[in-house]
Amino acid sequence: LTPRAPVTSTSFTWKALAYADGLYEVRVVASDAPANSPGSELTSEMISKPFLVDNTSPRISQLLIKGLAVSFTAADAASRLIGVQVRIDDDPWKPVLPVDRILDTLSEKFQLTLPTTLEKGVHLLQIRVADESGNVHVMSQEFSY
Repeated sequence: LTPRAPVTSTSFTWKALAYADGLYEVRVVASDAPANSPGSELTSEMISKPFLVDNTSPRISQLLIKGLAVSFTAADAASRLIGVQVRIDDDPWKPVLPVDRILDTLSEKFQLTLPTTLEKGVHLLQIRVADESGNVHVMSQEFSY
C-alpha cells in the first residue's frame, strides 16, 4: 500500500476489505526532508508485527439432520471460531459447543440433539457461527420431524 500523496498526519486509515485474507505487515517510512536542507534530512522506518486480515465469514458444511440428531462442521480459513449458536423456528439462539468441548481451532465438528418436545411437522433450523475477526455466517435449513 503506497498512498498517492505523502501522509502528513499522525494516522493513516485504509480499507482492509480490498485485501485477501492473510497475514500482513505495514512498513512506515518517516522523513523530515521537507523541513530540512538537502543533506541534513533524516529518514527512519519501522515494520509492524504481522497482523491478520480476515474478511471471509466462516462456513458450515456436512449438515445432517436425522430425527432429533444434528451434526455439522463449522470452519474458517483464517481465524479461530469464537461462537456457534443454533435455534429452531423463532426460538431464542442457544450456544453449542463442539464435540471436543472447546472452540480452539479453525475447524470444529458439532453434534447436538434437538428437544424431545419438538412438535411434529416442518421446522427451520438456523446455525450461526462467528470467527474472532468478527465475521458471521448464518445457515438455515428446513427439516421435517
